[in-house]
Amino acid sequence: MKVSTILYRTGISRAVLRKEKNMTESTAKKHLTLEDRTEIQDFLHKGMTFNAIARRIGKDPTTVSKTFR
Repeated sequence: MKVSTILYRTGISRAVLRKEKNMTESTAKKHLTLEDRTEIQDFLHKGMTFNAIARRIGKDPTTVSKTFR
């Protein structure tokens, strides 16, 4: 059975699926794990900026800076 047929029969639109996927990706990018926090602390001790750390761990610079303020 085609995906489009399943979506049609269940009433789920592709736009809804894309929105859910994007929300999951953006949420994952905002939240920090314990490992992320440990890395940030180590990088700060090495003198790195919040922007450099954010690029290194793949998070938003604001998320990184708010963690340690």
